[in-house]
Amino acid sequence: MRHLGAPSLFAALTIVGACHLGLGLDALTFRDVGDASGGGYGAQAGASESGGDARSSTATAGGMDAGGTGGVGGTSSQASSGGAPASTASGAGGDGAGGTGGEGGAGGNGGGGGTVGPPSCDGLAANCGPNTDENCCVSLPIPGGTFNRLNNASYPAKISAFALDRFEVTVGRFRRFVVASVNGYSPNPGDGKHTHLPNGGNPGELGWNATWNAKLPATAVAWDMAVQCPSQESANATWTPAAADKEYLPINCLSWLHAQAFCIFDGGFLPTEAEWSFAATEGSKQRAYPWGAGVPTTNHAVYACLGNPMDSGCTPSDILAVGSRPLGDGAYGQSDLAGSAYEWVLDDHAAVLPSPCNDCALVGALALGVQHGGSWGYAANSLLTATRRAMAKIASDSATGFRCARPAP
Repeated sequence: MRHLGAPSLFAALTIVGACHLGLGLDALTFRDVGDASGGGYGAQAGASESGGDARSSTATAGGMDAGGTGGVGGTSSQASSGGAPASTASGAGGDGAGGTGGEGGAGGNGGGGGTVGPPSCDGLAANCGPNTDENCCVSLPIPGGTFNRLNNASYPAKISAFALDRFEVTVGRFRRFVVASVNGYSPNPGDGKHTHLPNGGNPGELGWNATWNAKLPATAVAWDMAVQCPSQESANATWTPAAADKEYLPINCLSWLHAQAFCIFDGGFLPTEAEWSFAATEGSKQRAYPWGAGVPTTNHAVYACLGNPMDSGCTPSDILAVGSRPLGDGAYGQSDLAGSAYEWVLDDHAAVLPSPCNDCALVGALALGVQHGGSWGYAANSLLTATRRAMAKIASDSATGFRCARPAP
């Protein structure tokens, strides 16, 4: 029998309900045993989860999370997960260095034009997706519109059009950021804002704080340590000091700061909670799961330690390459919006969502952040689009990953 939440994986989490899959996944939820300042993994971490309906709702420590009402399943047909890889382009160079598509004479012996697009895919093979043949940096358009956050009519919102990466950030993509960081890259103050919006950002959005650079690792060894999981689940970290066989797995065990810094480096930003939720629910269609209303199966998502059917518990082999479950793709083509890894969003955590919400975001101090989407080691109720998890922004665990958003094409 497969055990969900082995002590090495969820030592800081209390399992509420049955502990074996044989007793029903939907009987399982998790709650934080720390307090609002952290708890959980040592002095840093601490995560709590609230669900979208009675199956996934939990009482969090200190009553942190209000949760949502049950999602209404959408009836729209599944959209294609394809889309032109619009994120890269190259210009042919002429005599001299090509740069970004230099204007050298035809037939010259100069270098090729530079790559224009997310630097995290520069030189990275297009091995993402269910057939391992897609550009890992493809970003797909989200039309924007109005909908109810958490599938709850108490939280209406309106968002502008934007683009959201098809895939969660992989180990291989994150490795390019680490190399740049070690070589001196750091975000500039104010970077990472939604500058494409009419007012240059969401209300109250300040972007990167210069003091945060001191919290980023400065050496390769320091980065190796920073993106390892807490000791009790260190075997579940997908990062390896040197490139190995995990380059197309989702990077995990990283903090909100690491995720935000990466997205800035890659020319994007973390999506707001409203943006992420709109993409997952197909906006006003209010999907209960990214694929619709159908009950989750292992063909839809990587969850509940079922990624590898041949193992006997929660093991690293249950973490699969990004895009491995195409039947679970969302309406706009994004993969793994349910399962694989909980995804950081821009917002601070609050039990009551900000209202009104017109391109809104709740941003402030490095306190509690918000994650959505469920994870490879969490039960089926974590996959609901209305389920959210609170996590200290400076914390990490093996359930945590992210993806980036970008201005609308």
